[in-house]
Amino acid sequence: MRIPRSTSKSNRLQRFLNKGQRRDRLPWLDFALAGVFVVIFAVAAGSVHEAVFGISRTVDTPDNILLIELLDCSSDGRFSNGAAEQIEGLSDRSLEIEVVNRDRLHMTQKMSSFIIARSENKKAAEELARRLGLNPDDVVIRPLEHENGRLQASLVLGDDFDPVRLQKNPKEET
Repeated sequence: MRIPRSTSKSNRLQRFLNKGQRRDRLPWLDFALAGVFVVIFAVAAGSVHEAVFGISRTVDTPDNILLIELLDCSSDGRFSNGAAEQIEGLSDRSLEIEVVNRDRLHMTQKMSSFIIARSENKKAAEELARRLGLNPDDVVIRPLEHENGRLQASLVLGDDFDPVRLQKNPKEET
């Protein structure tokens, strides 16, 4: 027959407190468990960081992005449709050309093609002129009064503009 232990509250409390003083585990096991938890936390934090902020990838971005307005001033309006795609096709790694606005202007007299730079820095506009086969010295600087700074150049297409010339690579011709 078993002898029952004392069930008084003070004895139970004393046994509970004494359990915490016993050392059944080896001391290095505590350090090993703490290390495992640190590693698990670090891996989880890294996964959360990657999910939230993404993975950094190197993307080849162009050196310059030129936002242009295309103004068709030819006498018959023949450049209104396909010229924007052809001009954007001249983009490469050093200069990306993006047509942000197209317009058709009805002119009574024949005009030659030229570029209007919309900021004091006209390097990108001059490069566009070279790619189009126009004289870079003919680039005119005329800032817009009420523009938010997005538009960088206006390309005025006159009757002398030749879209066939765009299909050739200007760098190969020189």
